[in-house]
Amino acid sequence: VRIRNLTGVGLTYADHFAVRLFRRAAATWRGAIHETVWTRDGTRPVVAARASELFLVHLGYLDVVMRRRAKGERNLRVASHNSSASDPLEALVHEARSLLLAGEHAAVLELVDRAILEAPPGPLRKLGLLAGVESALALGRLDDATRCVAALEVQPGVPRAFALEALARVCAQRGELAEALAALEQIVERVEDADGLVVDPARLEGLRARCLAGLGRWREAVETAVASLRRGVADLDVREVAGWMERAGVDVGLLAEAVRPEQRQLIAATLLRTPAEGEPILWAFAQADPSCVVWLAAGELAARRVGADAHTRWRERLEQVGLSSRPWAAAG
Repeated sequence: VRIRNLTGVGLTYADHFAVRLFRRAAATWRGAIHETVWTRDGTRPVVAARASELFLVHLGYLDVVMRRRAKGERNLRVASHNSSASDPLEALVHEARSLLLAGEHAAVLELVDRAILEAPPGPLRKLGLLAGVESALALGRLDDATRCVAALEVQPGVPRAFALEALARVCAQRGELAEALAALEQIVERVEDADGLVVDPARLEGLRARCLAGLGRWREAVETAVASLRRGVADLDVREVAGWMERAGVDVGLLAEAVRPEQRQLIAATLLRTPAEGEPILWAFAQADPSCVVWLAAGELAARRVGADAHTRWRERLEQVGLSSRPWAAAG
């Protein structure tokens, strides 16, 4: 089953495939953490077929859920006493992934150096190397990230797209933007490996847009960002994109037309974090889409936080479209 893990505030995601539907007479869950489905006799994972008509949306990695449930700390507690792992490498990789989730990046890299880099090729080593890339990038330890990428590149059975994505991210963080773009250009289609992990070019459009902007290719960056938003991939801060649009001489209101209706409230909430910066963007959005109550309500709220002149402008705007700021003022 395809599982879409929503991340952050719900505007970004990561996809993977995993067994979620099975006959309990023939199979069972195995493992106290990162559970998998095995045959009842525990000798092997089940043989699965794709349920292409089904998919799941997983909310457990949203920031608010992670904080409320302390999921990182819970996984770390389980992983540190993981008697359900089939071998020591599985236990180490589960510990590395749990440390990554808890933000213990230095500890992840210690495990990678001590055991994962020298482990035999296979799915567990791949997962450990991917965790190593994430932690190395988080700490700015780009030489460590490069070593993990090099190991991924030569591991049998790992589609090249996984190493290319990691390489692009390392190059971008190092400031080698042209090299990052060159790596991204080689990922031309969605790739799924034998373990259900996915590299999706659509999810990399934000990185591509940032590289283009960093090279001063403002219009290309804007076109990439707007196309990504239209597809529902919102891994870019609209404040950042608005800055590119100003440099490219493009109307910021075009962003409002690209945002999908189900994402408007989340994007409005993002803009409200910095009212002085968000208010003019919301004004442009309301100009482009005068009937959108989300932009109007968020803009009026931002304006109240900015100052009297901005608030007066928004109150007049609301009156023009037959609305009043009073209910929102009372609610705020």
